[in-house]
Amino acid sequence: SRWASVLVIAVAVGTASFTRSVTEGFDLILNITAGVGTVCLARWLWWRTNAASEIAAMVVAVPLTLLAPLAAAAAGVPPGSKLFSLLFVVAGSAAIWIPATLLTPAEDGERLRAFYLRVRPPPWGWRPVSRAVGGDARPWGAALGAWLAGTAGIYALLFGIGGLTLGKGWAYVGLVAAGALILAVLVGRIRKDPEG
Repeated sequence: SRWASVLVIAVAVGTASFTRSVTEGFDLILNITAGVGTVCLARWLWWRTNAASEIAAMVVAVPLTLLAPLAAAAAGVPPGSKLFSLLFVVAGSAAIWIPATLLTPAEDGERLRAFYLRVRPPPWGWRPVSRAVGGDARPWGAALGAWLAGTAGIYALLFGIGGLTLGKGWAYVGLVAAGALILAVLVGRIRKDPEG
């Protein structure tokens, strides 16, 4: 792990030396993590997702990110299309990690059952585990609403604090207040009923 840390630092320094702006660096990170992001989301929605899924997505994300400009040129897409690059990496990594998932063993049944009972994910992607456990699934509409509210609260805090830090005015105080209120309500709800 120490040598891996040294390698990561060396790659970061090398990448930074070729990056022309912070925006370009952000786009690079966004593309690389987009390929892995679908796996992270799939872990909550599909019982079959396993460690091989994540490893496959991580391994192909960087090469796909580097190939995206060539693919855009071949497809006749205007150079520098961020949307095309993002979709290329997401689709390309999915084309690798989904078969890798299906060709490797599922996670241990006991671990899947424990996860299901603790999280109670949406039933449609967890049907085999749901049947084995016999527990009720959490209504996924409520979970989706809580996720959207939490995301809105976090973004409101991020943009609000960022605006205040840059001295952009008092309107950003409202964003901070709204974000804090949303998250306080969600945390209160979780403390009141951790299971629901």
